[in-house]
Amino acid sequence: MSTQSMRRMISAAFLSLCLPFTAAAQTVAKGIEFHVLPLPNTHQQLDTQMRMEMRMKVLPKPDISDAEREKLAATTGKMPSPIVMNSKLTQRIDTSAADKQGLIKVQSEALMGMMEMQLGAGGPVQTVPNPLGDMRFSAVLNKGRYEDVKFSEAMGKALPGMDANALFAKMFNAMAPLEGAVLKPGETIELPFQMDMPLPGVDASALSNKTVARYTLRKVEKGVADFDVSATLDMKLDATMPAPAASAASESQAAPVPFKLTAKGHGKGLLRMRLADRLMLLNTLDFNAEMEMPMPDGNLMQMQMRMVVDLKGKTVKKR
Repeated sequence: MSTQSMRRMISAAFLSLCLPFTAAAQTVAKGIEFHVLPLPNTHQQLDTQMRMEMRMKVLPKPDISDAEREKLAATTGKMPSPIVMNSKLTQRIDTSAADKQGLIKVQSEALMGMMEMQLGAGGPVQTVPNPLGDMRFSAVLNKGRYEDVKFSEAMGKALPGMDANALFAKMFNAMAPLEGAVLKPGETIELPFQMDMPLPGVDASALSNKTVARYTLRKVEKGVADFDVSATLDMKLDATMPAPAASAASESQAAPVPFKLTAKGHGKGLLRMRLADRLMLLNTLDFNAEMEMPMPDGNLMQMQMRMVVDLKGKTVKKR
């Protein structure tokens, strides 16, 4: 898989965390109504801190020769481990009053500052620009559906070769059937985050990506709902990636490259929602994932990742 293709997949998954999402509204008899849409006249700020730690290793193939083993050891010995990244995200969500047709304008911006990165235990901490930069989008809520979704230029650059507007409109509207569902303490509702992430030259059926978030209502006290949160990831890619374009000096085009990848993960956290204005007061998630990727030489690349997310929300003044 090319660096650009991998960047598309990682960026799409990360961006899904940066978009507005609410999960509760007014109380009903012995429970609450579950909502995924913001209210009119909403002005909120969500401050998120994220820490990601990755460890990589290469498992030798069963029939590896002594010479190959030495070469592999020399290569993997240079791989920094763990790789630790700390980043912060400030997201603003604003909605207008409903007009005569009931339409509500939505404006959101996600401002991502510098990111700290440490390569290897005890290594120096480096400050680098966040590759996603500042991201903005606008949309219109019409009868519970997102329409006229428009992303800023920075969002388009983060997902090169993809129609970000159509992609996220589809994701938003996939959750529409959950709007207004009644949830009582002890009951669980599932939110599938299954995003299409097209890769150039790869059939869509080659990628299977099932990510599900589950919210179990624990209690409702003084207008605040507490949820236990769990999330699972199950992704598989079994494809033939396009070969690099032949150079003028080469005599023939290189053959396509088979590519396989599997990723599984699970996480737990808490969600605290203020029902009156659907504000996420607190949202935490501790997520662990493992990825395996066969290498062209027959060895197996393994990666372990832990991501810890801590979000706090507050009401802000209208601009």
